[in-house]
Amino acid sequence: MKAEIPKCALVVEDNLIIALDAEDQLDALGAGSVMLAESVADALVMIDQNKFDFALLDVTLEDGSCEPVAHRLLEMDIPFVFATGHDKLEEFERLFPKAPFVQKPYSQETLCRAIEQSLE
Repeated sequence: MKAEIPKCALVVEDNLIIALDAEDQLDALGAGSVMLAESVADALVMIDQNKFDFALLDVTLEDGSCEPVAHRLLEMDIPFVFATGHDKLEEFERLFPKAPFVQKPYSQETLCRAIEQSLE
């Protein structure tokens, strides 16, 4: 079963290659629009200026943790998935128990399952 892919997605990722790959994967899954942010600051501005249906968040960005972005998305009831290269993130799991995690590098199938889970 294929997840209903959100129409407008935000990818918060500071590695351009990973960000572009995520954009391609979301496009291939049927996202109507994908916007990229490379920092916490950029992401917060973009969230305030656009209507997103979903976000994919790199846990650790050059300008800090994506935690403020995740909190803003929660406040706005926008589903999100964390992407990480780290093994255990107990603090994030405690703060955001409903948010799924994908381990980098992730496949399109893994991303699709995580999106599906985030929309439940």
